[in-house]
Amino acid sequence: MRKIIILFIVIQFNVFGQTEKKVFNSIEDANQNPEIVYDLNLSGQNLSEIPLNLLKFKNLKKLDLSSNNISILQKKIKLPENLELLNFSNNQLTEFSIFPLKKLKVLNLQKNKLVHIDENIGEFEGLIQLLLESNNLIELPSSISNLTKLYWLRIGFNKLESLPENIGDLKSLQAIIAYDNNIKSIPNSIGKMKKLTVLDLFNNQISEIPNSLFFLKLTNLSLENNKIISLNNVTKNLNFTSKVSLRLNEISNDEIKKIRKKLPNAELIFTETDLKEGVIEYETPNKQK
Repeated sequence: MRKIIILFIVIQFNVFGQTEKKVFNSIEDANQNPEIVYDLNLSGQNLSEIPLNLLKFKNLKKLDLSSNNISILQKKIKLPENLELLNFSNNQLTEFSIFPLKKLKVLNLQKNKLVHIDENIGEFEGLIQLLLESNNLIELPSSISNLTKLYWLRIGFNKLESLPENIGDLKSLQAIIAYDNNIKSIPNSIGKMKKLTVLDLFNNQISEIPNSLFFLKLTNLSLENNKIISLNNVTKNLNFTSKVSLRLNEISNDEIKKIRKKLPNAELIFTETDLKEGVIEYETPNKQK
């Protein structure tokens, strides 16, 4: 059983500097006075498609379409350009392609059936959180590296076989949550991500770890349940003090000794007895200003 607790802090809408606004729960109510509609919650209304004429809500900041039955998006559909939070979680989407929203900060596509994300995701230049957990993604578009403000990337519970080679261009990224995939390697470019503090790669197919990873100021690194038998690529590093879990790998006792010598100041976890208080905890990274 995995003993990691993720303390996920739900972002409230007021983090975007908005004062409290009335939440509209139906298109009918919102249509009565479109200019005062800032927050439209259409969650759980059995919708099969995005309502038409949403562009009339020019001041709309938050749109919640979660927990519906939306399976297809109209090709490159346009949504209100001032949107900052868009929630499509828990629908039936297999592809995601809409007209880029430059001001969007949070995009939630969790719990769909996504197999494809359009390359134009790289044009959503204001994104700070991208939530793609629990889909059927095999790969991420390379254009994701253009999201230079992104600091929180959740891609767990997919079928990803790799991370983009240019993922290191995400210089603001603080957390990659990528557990339960089929990832076989970690790109060397990850060493360029100087703000990265959390990397969760639990239950993947990784066998080799790039040395560059151990020059980052991580707080938590989970490599549990992979295909790791050694850290041959890693050089001795006295400055690496992170918490690293290597449980559920096929690492021999001799290799464990070698790793401890290479990373003498790291908090290394190989077995249950190495665990302190039974859990590894980490929090959502601090919001970018």
